[in-house]
Amino acid sequence: MADMQRKAPGLGEGRAHQYMSSTVNDTTTAFTVTLWKNKLGTQKRDLIMTWPEFCQWLGDLPRVSVKDDCQLIKLAEFGDERTEKGALRHDANIMSITGIEGDYDDEVMTPQQAIEKLEAHGLRSAVVPTFSSTPEKPRWRVLTPLAEPVSPSERLKYLEALNGILGGVLSHESATLSQSYYVGVRAGADFSVIHTFGDPEQGYTLDGIEMMDGLDHLRLPVQGGRSKDKGGDARNFDVAIDDSTFDDWVEDVCSTDAIHPALVRIVAHCVAKGFDDVHIRLLFTGLADRVAAKRGAERADLMLGKELDDAISSARDKGFAPRPFDDILADAKALDQDSDPNTIDAVIKESVTLPPIQKRRVREAIKRGTGLPYGVMDEAERGASDDDEADDLALAQGLAEEIGRENVLGSEAFVWQWRDTGVWQKQEDRSVKQWVQGYISGKVGAVRKTNVESVADLFRTEIFSPHHEFDIGPPECVNTPNGELVLESGNWTLVPHDREHYRTTQVPVEYDPNAQASMFEKFMLEVFNGDPDAADKRKALLEMMGYTLMAHCRHEKFIILVGSGANGKSVLLSVLEALAGVVNVAGVQPSQFDRSFQRAHLHGKLANIVTEIKQGEMIDDASLKGIVSGEPTTVEHKFKDPFVMRPFSTCWFGTNHMPHTRDFSDALFRRALVVEFNNKFKPELGNCDPQLKDKLMGELPGILNLALEAYAEALLFGFTMPDSCKQARERWRLEADQVAQFVDAECQPEAGERIPPQRLYNAYRGWADENGIHKKMGQRQFIDRVVLLGFERHRTGKSRYICGLKCERIFSEFVGA
Repeated sequence: MADMQRKAPGLGEGRAHQYMSSTVNDTTTAFTVTLWKNKLGTQKRDLIMTWPEFCQWLGDLPRVSVKDDCQLIKLAEFGDERTEKGALRHDANIMSITGIEGDYDDEVMTPQQAIEKLEAHGLRSAVVPTFSSTPEKPRWRVLTPLAEPVSPSERLKYLEALNGILGGVLSHESATLSQSYYVGVRAGADFSVIHTFGDPEQGYTLDGIEMMDGLDHLRLPVQGGRSKDKGGDARNFDVAIDDSTFDDWVEDVCSTDAIHPALVRIVAHCVAKGFDDVHIRLLFTGLADRVAAKRGAERADLMLGKELDDAISSARDKGFAPRPFDDILADAKALDQDSDPNTIDAVIKESVTLPPIQKRRVREAIKRGTGLPYGVMDEAERGASDDDEADDLALAQGLAEEIGRENVLGSEAFVWQWRDTGVWQKQEDRSVKQWVQGYISGKVGAVRKTNVESVADLFRTEIFSPHHEFDIGPPECVNTPNGELVLESGNWTLVPHDREHYRTTQVPVEYDPNAQASMFEKFMLEVFNGDPDAADKRKALLEMMGYTLMAHCRHEKFIILVGSGANGKSVLLSVLEALAGVVNVAGVQPSQFDRSFQRAHLHGKLANIVTEIKQGEMIDDASLKGIVSGEPTTVEHKFKDPFVMRPFSTCWFGTNHMPHTRDFSDALFRRALVVEFNNKFKPELGNCDPQLKDKLMGELPGILNLALEAYAEALLFGFTMPDSCKQARERWRLEADQVAQFVDAECQPEAGERIPPQRLYNAYRGWADENGIHKKMGQRQFIDRVVLLGFERHRTGKSRYICGLKCERIFSEFVGA
């Protein structure tokens, strides 16, 4: 065991005291600890507390007689995505990592010895004995917070640094992303929770150490511990797989069109080497850092989530994994001089993927049975590979010629085909494979999956056009089925389609300059009947409808339609969806804009229409501003390479309640048009036509004319901003400020009063929960906002306060206590 306890490089003898006395790492910041209510991980509770409060909570846990009475926790925040069995505790459901846990079960190092190592590196942490720990056979968990939450893919580097600080003794289970831990002390145990420096407020977090000194000099791979798993040993990965193979795998995961086939190939390789599922997942956890550095954290997170589970399942259950070596060797031994040459070729080909020693044994068996020289076997292997590649390339080139090279290209992770209808259409992978399958049928013997995939991959390479620019014709243009409708000198002119404009969108409505829309005009009159600025509201909506049909976002606008049900919002949005075309419309909630997979749905869409924003939702304001402005953003379709998208979707949001935002600057609000729908249309009122939506669909050509006429005027005279819309926008600005709302509802200015920041923040969270606010501000951001509202920070000794403010909620809790 002494060999396992390698000494990690220290930070300098004077540094530990510097860490202990420093106040750079704030211990008043709250973090999330997930408390599981059952073993299955189907129910959870989020504990929001500071590190000192968490340590106090650990210390106050009652002594228990059975392990099941311990608390099962994870220093992470989980989402709401359940497995088929209803579990929330799984890798793909982790939203962020708030701290690092390490498990030690080698029964040599005592908790006090661990504390000494942690203190020598100035790390703020706690050591908790496991239920089975004894003085003679110590087992324990180490827990340490992070100053800021990090993505799941970043956990490994901090875990390896913690492992290095402790001398490389942590068990490999510590690397399992969603691994949760029982905490609690057995009744009668000789020791309890121990904190570094005897004080939870002392020391640095791992990300604090990273900021000042980096972590690379500390990191040791997590390979130790007692493995009770079947199959391969995690500590033998470095023997079974060399560094060049790891590099190849990282390249495979990062550079292929789809992540799933890459994962299947890697998993199949591991299965062939005898690794079990636990060790395969551990191996991928080790790859995550490299993948995150090369392709980003989201790609690494995807690799560790459901995609990996599916790849393992495919490799195990669907035959993707290579046949066992013993089976191939048995077939080789059965060969003789009279064996069919095709059978011999098949065994040679199957042995190609075997490790060198196993491959050599198969070749020896073939030579003994058939007398075939090794050189002939090598030539057969090379020839088969070269012939296959040459044939597949010729087929790929032939397919490109048949379609017409001017009519097909590959870019932005997709294949695009020019259609006679006047639009470049994005093709899914399945469509490309159908092309290939249809083309090679009759040109090869049996059409196999491997043939199709090989030719399809070469075809994509053959037509690839890097950094290709789409939608490069006149910008003020609507692509219709009967031509491009271009704005020239204030008038709309229909011109023939032009393939070289690379239009990727086309509305489904033909242009008819004489079309009318009398029912739609009546609908708009009734919707805003009685509003003082009704005409301006109608005009503003038509301008935005016309703007939505443009494949650009030069004017940087989005729109929110406000009002309770049965007021005309849904009818208007349905008309807009039909006008733009269902295939040109996305429906991504604004709270999901921070996720690259969700943003990817906006790729090539004219509109993003959300008929109802959920109550209490928080807009991802930074991403919304970028989308509205058309700023380039990296996105990723599932099973596709990430690419840079320049969105041109106009965002339309319907809502009964204005959404929350953390951005209170003019940069967000000046882009918004907020239109209130004040009238009601119900059968009992006699003013509702249940068939209206269907009737309006027959007026789409006329509605197109109205929208484009209004948009053309807006370009000449400016976009309309009705007075009521301006007032509604200002009310939203005030309502969106969570902190201002909380202070107004729960607090009052009062000289001489002071409140500890943590208590004020807890009061805010309670108020937010009661008001349906799901995404709350972090403590630091909350306190900064309180200060911006005019209240002051004050410090007395180690205590901090917000001064000049009295919170009724805190006062009531105190009196009630």
